Amino acid sequence: MRQEKMARGRDMTIDVMKGLGILAVIAGHLVETGRGFIFSWHMPLFFILAGYFYSEREPLAEARKDARRLLLPYALTCAALVAMAAAVSVIKGRDYVTDSLLAAAYASGSMGHTSRYMAWVPSVGVVWFLWALFWCKALYNILYRRVRGKALPACVALSVAAVALDSFVVNLPLAILPGASATVFYAVGHWLRGHGGFAGLRPAVAAVCLVAWGVALRETDMSMVRCHYGCYPLNVVGACGGVYAIYLLSLLLVRRMAAAGRALAWVGRCSLAVMCLHLVDLRSPLYGIVSMPAGARLLCGVAFCLLGAWAMSRFAVTRRAFGIISSP
Repeated sequence: MRQEKMARGRDMTIDVMKGLGILAVIAGHLVETGRGFIFSWHMPLFFILAGYFYSEREPLAEARKDARRLLLPYALTCAALVAMAAAVSVIKGRDYVTDSLLAAAYASGSMGHTSRYMAWVPSVGVVWFLWALFWCKALYNILYRRVRGKALPACVALSVAAVALDSFVVNLPLAILPGASATVFYAVGHWLRGHGGFAGLRPAVAAVCLVAWGVALRETDMSMVRCHYGCYPLNVVGACGGVYAIYLLSLLLVRRMAAAGRALAWVGRCSLAVMCLHLVDLRSPLYGIVSMPAGARLLCGVAFCLLGAWAMSRFAVTRRAFGIISSP
């Protein structure tokens, strides 16, 4: 099956997958219905796609590159959140800045960790993913350079250890353990690219993953941000099935619904900016004043993120800082 290509070698299907993924992130935070379905694939999708484009680099060079691409947007977004907290503190006469600074410094994405220590740290929100991806890429690069063909089983072992440590012992700072647990998905993405990509996946393997996804949706749950896997093997294999299903949907959109495909591909190319804007929207004090139905809140959230990403795409400095890719 031929991949649909964009000009200059970009794969439009991958961009559409990212677009669907980031819209699912927004929906998962704003609407309770279907949250288990969304959580079963949306974060694994981003780690798998990151691994899909892995290229071996010297570790320090990789860290410098990812610090600019991932940690700079993190710092800028946290600065905006602290500024918002300061403004709200002045208005309400109550300190919101301390928690905001602590959340930014610790980078824990959830207060739902089940660990014995540091589970109470205030959540920084969805940008935990940026630190997690930073560690995930660094750890995988080190492992791959050492063990090559055994990288996937090594990542499974690392992921299981990280899940156990986070679940029972400590929620480490800077999303280290969620990042380590995600190496299994990153490794799957790299393996997939080396074996013909999504289009080259053997039907039997795809079928097993899709069936596992269906069973996982019915029998268990997962949440990568807090290293929670109700049944680890089933959740991991099922998540791969969910991502493959999103690939098939994206391919259909590209081939049969060109306008929708182009729109979602644009969202995918702005996905980092959309993620950061989504967190700003979530923390906006406006929604504590104005009450609205969940559906209207979702529409407002999506509109804010997309309009904000469009505005940021107009300026070279924000395009560079937030990795916005201009039209191919």
